[in-house]
Amino acid sequence: MDVIRVVNIYSIVTSLAWLLIFICIYMKIGRKDKYLVYYIKGIIVFIIFLALGFVFEELAIQDRTLIGLLFLDISYILLILSTEVFITIKGRKIWLWFFIFVIGVIIVTKLIHRDFSIILNIYIGVLLSYIGFRLLRSKKIHNLLIGSFLILWGIFNLLCPILYKIFDFDMTLYVINRIFFIFSEALFIIAYIYKMNMDYKYDNENIKNIFNASSVGLELYNAKAELIIINPICLEMFEIENHDTVIGSNLFDRFNIANRSLEQLKSGKDVSFRVEFELNHDNKENQINNNIRQKKFLEVKINILGTNKLLPEGYFVQIEDISEQIYSSHKLEKRMKIAVSSANLYGWDWDISNNIFYIDPMFAISLGYDGEKFNDRGTVFFNLIKEEDLEIINKELQKHFENIEQVFICEWRIKDATGNYKWYMGTGSVIERDEDGLPFRMVGINQCIERRKQSELELYNSEKRYRSLFETMVNGYARLEIQYGNDNNICDYKCIETNSSLNEILALDEIQGLRVKDIITHEKYWIALINDMLKNKKNQSRIEQYSRRLGKILEVIMHRFGNNQIILIIRDVTNERNLENMVRQTEKLSAIGQLVGGIAHDFNNQLMAISGAVSIIKTKYADRKECIKYIDYIEKCSNNSASLVNRLLTFSRESDYKLIPIDLHSIINSVVEILERSIDKRIRIETSLEAENHMILGDESQIQNTLLNIGINARDALINGGQLVFKTYNIMEWDCDKIDVKEQKPAIVTIVSDTGIGMSEEVKKHLFEPFYTTKDIGKGTGMGLAMAFGVIKNHGGCISVNSVINVGTDFTIKLPILDEEEYTPVDEEERLIKGVEKILVVDDEEIIRDLLQEMIEMLGYEVITYGDGFEALRYYKKHVSDINLVLLDIVMPNISGEELVNEFYGINEEVRVGFLSGFGFEKMDKRITDRIVGFINKPINIEELSLKIREMLDCLS
Repeated sequence: MDVIRVVNIYSIVTSLAWLLIFICIYMKIGRKDKYLVYYIKGIIVFIIFLALGFVFEELAIQDRTLIGLLFLDISYILLILSTEVFITIKGRKIWLWFFIFVIGVIIVTKLIHRDFSIILNIYIGVLLSYIGFRLLRSKKIHNLLIGSFLILWGIFNLLCPILYKIFDFDMTLYVINRIFFIFSEALFIIAYIYKMNMDYKYDNENIKNIFNASSVGLELYNAKAELIIINPICLEMFEIENHDTVIGSNLFDRFNIANRSLEQLKSGKDVSFRVEFELNHDNKENQINNNIRQKKFLEVKINILGTNKLLPEGYFVQIEDISEQIYSSHKLEKRMKIAVSSANLYGWDWDISNNIFYIDPMFAISLGYDGEKFNDRGTVFFNLIKEEDLEIINKELQKHFENIEQVFICEWRIKDATGNYKWYMGTGSVIERDEDGLPFRMVGINQCIERRKQSELELYNSEKRYRSLFETMVNGYARLEIQYGNDNNICDYKCIETNSSLNEILALDEIQGLRVKDIITHEKYWIALINDMLKNKKNQSRIEQYSRRLGKILEVIMHRFGNNQIILIIRDVTNERNLENMVRQTEKLSAIGQLVGGIAHDFNNQLMAISGAVSIIKTKYADRKECIKYIDYIEKCSNNSASLVNRLLTFSRESDYKLIPIDLHSIINSVVEILERSIDKRIRIETSLEAENHMILGDESQIQNTLLNIGINARDALINGGQLVFKTYNIMEWDCDKIDVKEQKPAIVTIVSDTGIGMSEEVKKHLFEPFYTTKDIGKGTGMGLAMAFGVIKNHGGCISVNSVINVGTDFTIKLPILDEEEYTPVDEEERLIKGVEKILVVDDEEIIRDLLQEMIEMLGYEVITYGDGFEALRYYKKHVSDINLVLLDIVMPNISGEELVNEFYGINEEVRVGFLSGFGFEKMDKRITDRIVGFINKPINIEELSLKIREMLDCLS
């Protein structure tokens, strides 16, 4: 028994020590956890349990007695409940109620002298083991420590019933149980302290994260009011770059806390206040840009930390930037003031008997005066009113005082502080009169009407502009009022408003106030149309008619305007209709051009046959001199025909300009030859071709047409005959008005002079404009000289005219000449260029194929011909490597030349394909033109053919 007493004394002392330590820890921590209270209560009950042996000496082993068993079980249940500090026990209530049930069973068995305490040991062992395993699953160090111990203790309790039965270990088991209990107390404190330390670190990290992630400024101070934590938002608010500069600063030094708030803080109350400070600006420019917001406003909330507010453990400060709210509030207040002042209403009160006039101070401020000084005797206000307006005010006041007018209303001007006058309207009435009925007191309001006056002025100016626009309209305008007869039927229309353009169109001096019947004496159908519109209840009607009196085509548009008025809009459309006729003529010319293009293509094929045959004969039978003369005649006619066809194709836009070296003298001679056969024999044509260098780069047919057009115009000017002269000479320096010459070269000047009737300055101004003509309808389109102007400009030259009435006209054309290096005549012996390559020719015309084959073979080439495109493709697929060049006609049946190019290209991307056609290729798809190596115009002689073929063969080599 002495051993048990010693163990009990040691357990009591140890438990008291642990209890004191834990009570100190419990008092030190801020939060009060009920599970810690369970632990403290459990130790206290356990100490009472141990003390029972000293109180009741007859008790040897306390847990073998009923009272000892109760205290021990209570201490067990309290200690088990306290483990929820570390982990939540699932089904805690069920375990607890079952534990109470087990204790109840054991107490009953004790009362009937039965001992079933073995049940308690098993239950305690299972419960301790369950809690221990739950703690082990959390994998935290402190939980692993206390969980392992609880499992060991639980196993010991499970083994106790067996040890009771086998061995007499009551005293030993009692001692071991006490040791387990004492160690559980120590481990609990150690684990709890470790847990507190880990929770502190975790909470500290969370606080830092919360501080950094917070959208408001946060600061944490210790008990000495020294700053220990500050978040980035707070640094930004105070424009602090390095937080180390503020760490350790005092709370009361950082914020200029008002005495009232400081007293509340010292009395243990949380405080809230506003702080404002000036913004820092790097330079004057930033300061100017931020002049609206020079201050920052912050809302500061200070919370005292700790249970005892009078002895704070620290301070938690929340700072929110409320600058936007402050500025928004200021803006709203400013807007409200603006809204009130924008109404421009200012009340006034006039003590008439004492002549004391009081008005809203804002009225004086709106004028730039001091509001308080303004409210003096009435003289201050009335002296500022314009003198002529003051007379009107006195008259209106007198009317109101004499009750002639119930309300005083008057508009007047008053001088502001800058010396300018502003418009105001005063409204008021007498509210008090004396016994004699004289006014004693009068009240009212003044309203600024400056904007209204400005609007009235703008309206007046707008009406003035409208009237100006109305008067300067090109179209004639008239507003008519319906006139009724005695029978209430419409008899006429009266002009109540017109513009000046109507006077010009109708060639009358004054129309307003006249009746339509008097204005339009010969065109009575106008009245009939207006009557018809009204009768059929139409809102609009239109008529276009030629006026015999005026010699004009007039368009009249009529609109209903109200019930008794008609709006007439009259336009002179004579020029428009003439222009439309010109456009129709142009469309006809375009249709003719398309027809000519088709005819010229077929004619080219015939000329190709003639030209080819002539080239072959001249080449094969060059030694037969007696035939060559006639062959040259055929060749010349063929070439002339080809030139004619080329001009037709150019006219129909089926051919591009062909810029080649040409002899301008030769062209002039051909034009003279044509004119001599076609114009009046009374007109003498002379030439004076003095230019030494007369070679130019151009299109022969275009230059020839230009000279012909000028010659034909000269013919029309030589009504009774006269002289027409073509003259040329060279110049080294020249310039062109209205034309941009890129490079200045020596030029050839061509002057076409006639001794005709000449032309006026007005005609010369429009001479080169499209569709401008002085000829009668059907005798000219007005396009000849316009086209001549365009041709000369496209050739890099310029054209001008000089004319004197009844003296004559000179057309001067300047064109750049070719240098000798740019033009070298080809030697007769070097004309034919021969070769040995293999050429595939595809053309649907058999004669053309045969002639081409013979001409090309004469040049040394091997030729394969096909009339069908598909057959040519089949042949090419088999002999891709043998064919060096493919010549195609563009227009063919079954498959066109353009489609054939794509097919050949699909077989061999390096194929050389050229076109041989009477059509131009300017309208061809660019993808096709990019794939061909050249283009040969029909007809062509053998010399040109040899050159073109060699160019195509060499272009990709």
